[in-house]
Amino acid sequence: MKKSPNRNRLDTEFFGPVPWQRDIYVNRIGFDSRGPYYQQTIPSTADTTIALVLSGRGRFETPKKQFSLATNSVFIRQKDFPITISSNGNAPLRLFIVGFSGKEIIDQVHHLFSANSVVIGVKNHERVYQAFLSIHQLAKQRGSYAHESCCCALELLIFILKEERIALGRSARTLQFRTFQRCRSYLDQHFIKLHSIGEAAVGCKVSQAHLCKLFKAHTDLTPYQYLLNLKIQESKRLLRESSLTVQEISDHLNFADPFNFSRCFKRISGTSPSFYRHDI
Repeated sequence: MKKSPNRNRLDTEFFGPVPWQRDIYVNRIGFDSRGPYYQQTIPSTADTTIALVLSGRGRFETPKKQFSLATNSVFIRQKDFPITISSNGNAPLRLFIVGFSGKEIIDQVHHLFSANSVVIGVKNHERVYQAFLSIHQLAKQRGSYAHESCCCALELLIFILKEERIALGRSARTLQFRTFQRCRSYLDQHFIKLHSIGEAAVGCKVSQAHLCKLFKAHTDLTPYQYLLNLKIQESKRLLRESSLTVQEISDHLNFADPFNFSRCFKRISGTSPSFYRHDI
């Protein structure tokens, strides 16, 4: 695979050295885009990184293990631990990344996630996304206590990840879990064109009732909630990165009408699409 130069840091906040009483430091928080066929080997970094995959597919490789990356994946990479990250050609990666340092916070990460670098799935993508977003919003305020607030929000993010992680141990080898992964992957790849869960079940080649059972067993979301979250996350990306109108985004994501789209957006995000675009 050829390395692509197509990497962009979008709306990223950086902190310089900040003196305070605790050994926790948020160094950077923001969005990162890895274009088609992007591949990079990173021998070491100055900070530990946690990244949420917002969209796309790829791979995360350590000297001993390989992990697949997809929407709802989170990777934790310890500093000075070499990794290779790559994106698929037809589904480039979009990441929400926070980089941090300090023995106190690193010890917390080690306690919760024993491996030097690991990829986990999360049950409630929206809850984890909001935890990342809170750090980003606090960083953008640049107030007197912005850094301290970001560090507290980072600690909350780590414990939310502990609660929301999907265990990939013994259950990962079961037929039910493999079926769930296949169905979730289908929704990840086709959510834009899907109108209903009945339509999704047909595409997944399972009954609607069985699809609901799979999501109940492995997440805290119904298939409808999961599908809607994917659509809303994509709509946020379009609101941030394109000039499409609310109606055009609604049509693109196959909502019934702009009013239905706005109602769903506000229920999940707490604000309307127009206000969301205005505030970023």
